[in-house]
Amino acid sequence: MFYRFYYTLLFILSSILFSQNDIKILVINDFADSQVDVNYDGNISESLQYYKNNYSINNSTFNISVQEEFDQNSCGNSFSNDLDVLIINDGIEECNWVDIIPQLDSFMRNGGDIYILGNNNYQFMSTSSWPENYTEWITESEKDEWFSNISAESPWCCGQAVGNEGCSDDLVYSNVYNYNSGFGNCQDSQCIGMFNDPWYYNVSQDINDSNLQTIFKSDGLCSGTNDSQAELVVSKDIGRGKLVLFGDAVPIDNQGFGYGSTSNLLGNMISLTSTCDDEFACSENESGDCDYSCYDNGDYSLEFNGFEYIEGSTSSMDVSNSNQITIGAFVNPSAYTHSLILQHSSPEGGGQSQYALQLDEDGKVYFTTAGGAQANGSFEQDQQNRSNSSIPLNAWSHIALTYNNQSIKIFINGILDFEHEISDNFPTEYDGDSIIGNFYIGLMANGTIPFIGKIDEISVWDNALNFDQIHDLANGQYNPDNGSGDPIVFWNFNQGEGND
Repeated sequence: MFYRFYYTLLFILSSILFSQNDIKILVINDFADSQVDVNYDGNISESLQYYKNNYSINNSTFNISVQEEFDQNSCGNSFSNDLDVLIINDGIEECNWVDIIPQLDSFMRNGGDIYILGNNNYQFMSTSSWPENYTEWITESEKDEWFSNISAESPWCCGQAVGNEGCSDDLVYSNVYNYNSGFGNCQDSQCIGMFNDPWYYNVSQDINDSNLQTIFKSDGLCSGTNDSQAELVVSKDIGRGKLVLFGDAVPIDNQGFGYGSTSNLLGNMISLTSTCDDEFACSENESGDCDYSCYDNGDYSLEFNGFEYIEGSTSSMDVSNSNQITIGAFVNPSAYTHSLILQHSSPEGGGQSQYALQLDEDGKVYFTTAGGAQANGSFEQDQQNRSNSSIPLNAWSHIALTYNNQSIKIFINGILDFEHEISDNFPTEYDGDSIIGNFYIGLMANGTIPFIGKIDEISVWDNALNFDQIHDLANGQYNPDNGSGDPIVFWNFNQGEGND
């Protein structure tokens, strides 16, 4: 009988500690049509990508798709759990309340963020307008997280410089205060941004709600607004997600003519509020990435007795695109048995792997993929990939494997021990079953070849490290500045306590 060994450092199951965050964004009605000047017009998707290429504040990537508009065909449809951000630049009045608000509510409660641009029909957004039977879909306490009453007004015909009352140098405002005006009272404003098509929100009924977050509020010096209708960008937390009212209907930086204040603010907010949605993270750091530092209590390792193991799901360990790999680990076996260190496979894959690093019965490092010898994808067309040397019992050794599209190399304590010239490709399925998406440490997916001993600092790259980089890794001197870049996973197991 096998037991899953779940440490309280369950964050490793997300496999995103060092991976690049891919934020999936859906824009509904991509074209932003300015009331002011056709030169401000543009596609939101293109402007966001321009922001990402030129002003990005972290290493996340934007994966943007577009839907033309809300129509009867899209009403009533739920939004994909793979989606992180929904930008609505089209009135939702085409749908009945029951066909859109419960779907948006569910999307946010599952971690999605919604941005409503400009004046976007608040008939459904204000809970004061909800139907009497709303509790059939949304509970009373859940309703209280929404805005109770919203109105919007555009008091100006044109683009407007606005000073932010909450002026600060927080990361979210990077490259936002890029409009310098010396006229009138505006010269007294320190934090000025240009809103190309400004809309001011009246959310006075929610102003004392602790759940209300104000991101941009006019200080009145440039725009002459009053306090009751001065909010330009506000948000509320709904479940694990956010509902953001974004007071620029045209947050476009059209690469030269317009101003990028609101384009940068929108991009910053998406980067910061959507990068980390891992429930096991300790917190979110300044760049919006998941922070797991609360789990690092010192220099610890995982110990396996032949029954315990770790498994988890991941989207970051597939190396089929690069067709290169580096796997590193410190191991301290207490018995010579055929045993697993790390496998990337799936529950359906069982004993087949996209890749697996093992020790054989003699303590030699052994690398396998899917299929038998001679099969394509096995990397064993003419010989097995097995180290020449054995690692000792009851002592720490660093082992590493690389493949660079030309040869398999196995290193022990930073020294090349085995090399096999081979041209092959990492498989993604075997016999019709997927072999990607899950990782296993200490025991194969099919419950075989248990590891007995200790394992520490497992790392995987989707490129092949060179000799110097492997040497640094073996000496505990991992350094992304030496050209190796960040690994797709890196687990140091330093939480220090566990339970089974």
